[in-house]
Amino acid sequence: MARGDDRGDRCSCWDMAGRHVSVPPAPDDRTDMRGVPRFAERPRSVRGFGKGRNVSQVDIQVGAILRRYEHLAESGGAKANIVADAILHCVENGYWRPDEKMPAEQVLAEALPVSLGTIQAAYRRLAADGIVARRRKGGTRLTSRVDVDSMNWHLRFQDIDTGASLSCRSTVLGISKIDDVGAWSRLLPDVKEFTCIVRRWSIGDRFTVWSKLYISGEYHDQLTGLGMKSLDDMNLRAVFRDALRMPTLRAAHSISFRAPTTEEVEILGVETDGPVMLLEANGYTYRDQPFSYQAFSIPTDLRNARLLV
Repeated sequence: MARGDDRGDRCSCWDMAGRHVSVPPAPDDRTDMRGVPRFAERPRSVRGFGKGRNVSQVDIQVGAILRRYEHLAESGGAKANIVADAILHCVENGYWRPDEKMPAEQVLAEALPVSLGTIQAAYRRLAADGIVARRRKGGTRLTSRVDVDSMNWHLRFQDIDTGASLSCRSTVLGISKIDDVGAWSRLLPDVKEFTCIVRRWSIGDRFTVWSKLYISGEYHDQLTGLGMKSLDDMNLRAVFRDALRMPTLRAAHSISFRAPTTEEVEILGVETDGPVMLLEANGYTYRDQPFSYQAFSIPTDLRNARLLV
């Protein structure tokens, strides 16, 4: 074994009889005994996370599925069931709206350490449970029976007559870094700069809600890197947990009424002499530390709907 060289991915050497043999490289902390990369080191092909590119909603959704898969895989089990449970977890956290297209099978197979057949088996299980519907030309879509709007922590509206949940569709109007003071700085006194996310909501196509969410400015670049468009209709609580590793473990709400600001009159379409409802939500993370402050400006005329808090 005195002679040897390194040729690419395999080592060349000679045995005791002088015969040339080729063997895998010695395992290290990144490979198993066969020289195969360990699960945690497996290359991932989630699209859009390279430098200089804004990611799409699909990128965020697939990334969330991957992270949940990795967590569930630690406990073992059939891979198809783990994939199905990871997708279901993301459904429950509002990553898709009813009838929206789910990630394509091939995209998931490239991003997760499983085969295409495993992805197909996972989707078949979800289809059997009524969570998704699979169409030959229309792809896989979330079914309308999944009531994602009832899963919202803050904005939940219900039709007074039917009791049905009203859809809450959001559009991100801006993500900025500010050093203003207000209720957010009182909740987070140690934070000097804040990331402010402004959104406009359409509630069941009946009325509009306007919101501003504040978290520490340290997360500004990560959120702007995702791109405003990719955050439309997204559950930011799930994004904070999956992308920022900062879960919101509980929330405290308060409701008050006041005269509308000029911006609220314009966006909400309310009268200048009428009140607006202000729903304030404080979010708390690990060790019950405050993490986020969000204020929702809501018109008092809810068009035959009620707010559930």
